Amino acid sequence: MSEAVQRGIAFDPNLGGTVRITGYVSFVASTAGTLTIFVFDFADQTGNRLLRMSGQFNSLQSPADPWAVVDDDAILAMASQALEEFVTWSAENSVGA
Repeated sequence: MSEAVQRGIAFDPNLGGTVRITGYVSFVASTAGTLTIFVFDFADQTGNRLLRMSGQFNSLQSPADPWAVVDDDAILAMASQALEEFVTWSAENSVGA
Protein backbone atom coordinates (compact mmCIF):
# COMPACT_ATOMS: atom_id res chain seq x y z
CA MET A 1 0.00 0.00 0.00
CA SER A 2 2.81 2.45 0.83
CA GLU A 3 4.34 1.94 -2.62
CA ALA A 4 0.97 2.78 -4.18
CA VAL A 5 0.81 5.98 -2.16
CA GLN A 6 4.36 6.88 -3.23
CA ARG A 7 3.27 6.44 -6.85
CA GLY A 8 0.23 8.67 -6.32
CA ILE A 9 -2.33 5.85 -6.46
CA ALA A 10 -5.12 6.29 -3.92
CA PHE A 11 -7.08 3.22 -2.82
CA ASP A 12 -10.34 3.23 -0.92
CA PRO A 13 -10.32 0.50 1.76
CA ASN A 14 -14.12 0.22 1.43
CA LEU A 15 -13.82 -0.47 -2.33
CA GLY A 16 -15.68 2.72 -3.10
CA GLY A 17 -12.99 4.01 -5.45
CA THR A 18 -12.96 3.80 -9.21
CA VAL A 19 -10.71 0.73 -9.51
CA ARG A 20 -10.88 -2.60 -7.69
CA ILE A 21 -8.02 -5.10 -7.68
CA THR A 22 -8.51 -8.85 -7.35
CA GLY A 23 -6.10 -11.62 -8.08
CA TYR A 24 -4.45 -14.85 -7.15
CA VAL A 25 -1.01 -16.22 -6.51
CA SER A 26 0.25 -19.79 -6.94
CA PHE A 27 3.51 -21.35 -5.85
CA VAL A 28 4.66 -24.51 -7.62
CA ALA A 29 7.61 -26.52 -6.32
CA SER A 30 10.03 -28.43 -8.50
CA THR A 31 13.53 -29.83 -8.17
CA ALA A 32 14.84 -26.62 -9.75
CA GLY A 33 13.17 -24.34 -7.20
CA THR A 34 9.79 -22.73 -6.71
CA LEU A 35 7.83 -21.00 -9.47
CA THR A 36 5.63 -18.10 -8.37
CA ILE A 37 2.74 -17.29 -10.72
CA PHE A 38 0.42 -14.33 -10.18
CA VAL A 39 -2.54 -12.70 -11.93
CA PHE A 40 -4.21 -9.43 -10.95
CA ASP A 41 -7.38 -7.95 -12.46
CA PHE A 42 -8.12 -4.24 -12.27
CA ALA A 43 -11.86 -3.56 -12.66
CA ASP A 44 -14.11 -0.51 -12.65
CA GLN A 45 -17.01 0.03 -10.22
CA THR A 46 -19.36 -2.03 -12.37
CA GLY A 47 -16.98 -5.00 -12.45
CA ASN A 48 -15.78 -4.55 -16.02
CA ARG A 49 -12.16 -5.61 -16.26
CA LEU A 50 -9.91 -2.74 -17.26
CA LEU A 51 -6.60 -4.57 -17.18
CA ARG A 52 -5.32 -8.06 -16.44
CA MET A 53 -1.66 -8.38 -15.64
CA SER A 54 0.26 -11.50 -14.85
CA GLY A 55 3.78 -12.51 -14.13
CA GLN A 56 6.01 -15.15 -12.74
CA PHE A 57 9.40 -15.54 -11.19
CA ASN A 58 11.55 -18.35 -9.89
CA SER A 59 13.11 -18.88 -6.50
CA LEU A 60 16.04 -21.24 -6.18
CA GLN A 61 14.56 -22.45 -2.91
CA SER A 62 12.71 -25.76 -3.15
CA PRO A 63 11.10 -26.48 0.22
CA ALA A 64 8.60 -29.31 0.74
CA ASP A 65 5.87 -26.67 1.09
CA PRO A 66 6.19 -24.16 -1.80
CA TRP A 67 4.38 -21.52 0.27
CA ALA A 68 7.46 -21.45 2.51
CA VAL A 69 9.17 -19.19 -0.05
CA VAL A 70 6.60 -16.47 0.60
CA ASP A 71 8.37 -13.61 2.31
CA ASP A 72 8.31 -9.82 2.22
CA ASP A 73 10.55 -9.74 -0.86
CA ALA A 74 8.23 -12.04 -2.85
CA ILE A 75 5.15 -9.99 -1.92
CA LEU A 76 6.88 -6.70 -2.74
CA ALA A 77 8.10 -8.02 -6.10
CA MET A 78 4.56 -8.98 -7.13
CA ALA A 79 3.04 -5.74 -5.86
CA SER A 80 5.71 -3.63 -7.52
CA GLN A 81 5.22 -5.30 -10.90
CA ALA A 82 1.43 -5.01 -10.66
CA LEU A 83 1.59 -1.34 -9.71
CA GLU A 84 4.13 -0.55 -12.41
CA GLU A 85 1.94 -2.09 -15.10
CA PHE A 86 -1.16 -0.36 -13.76
CA VAL A 87 0.56 3.04 -13.63
CA THR A 88 1.76 2.64 -17.22
CA TRP A 89 -1.63 1.42 -18.43
CA SER A 90 -3.58 4.14 -16.59
CA ALA A 91 -1.34 6.88 -18.00
CA GLU A 92 -1.85 5.53 -21.53
CA ASN A 93 -5.64 5.27 -21.03
CA SER A 94 -6.30 8.36 -18.88
CA VAL A 95 -7.70 6.29 -16.01
CA GLY A 96 -7.12 7.06 -12.37
CA ALA A 97 -7.46 4.89 -9.28
